[in-house]
Amino acid sequence: MQIIEMEADDYDEVMGLLGGASGVVLRAVDSRKATGRFLIANMGLSFIAIEDGILAGCIMGSTDGKRGYLQHLAVHPTFRRQGLGTALVARALEAMAKRGVDKTHVFVMKSNPGAQEFWRRIGWEQREDIVLFSHIASADPNA
Repeated sequence: MQIIEMEADDYDEVMGLLGGASGVVLRAVDSRKATGRFLIANMGLSFIAIEDGILAGCIMGSTDGKRGYLQHLAVHPTFRRQGLGTALVARALEAMAKRGVDKTHVFVMKSNPGAQEFWRRIGWEQREDIVLFSHIASADPNA
């Protein structure tokens, strides 16, 4: 298994994997153009796993300079329960640490108990002290 940095050219395969992953929600902000900007702004923080030419998994990471954020972790069903999700998380956290970021968050849909259990299992703490608010400036899917 090879874990390498995600590039803009990986977009179609990654979105195909994410689109088939239970509990993952893709929105207009996941457009090709927006994802390209995301990868440029957060270079070296998003990764894909390749096994025999197959996209086995992916994780997208970002930072605001103080905190890290992980998004869109997915593992192809063939490769689940083999430690790949944990390996992708570790690789992203290692990249964050190289930038001096030692606190990282992940957003998990309330409707995705499988993902919630994964994060608990690998030692992440569910926060009960914050509420997330969002603002969407554009509904343009090409943004």
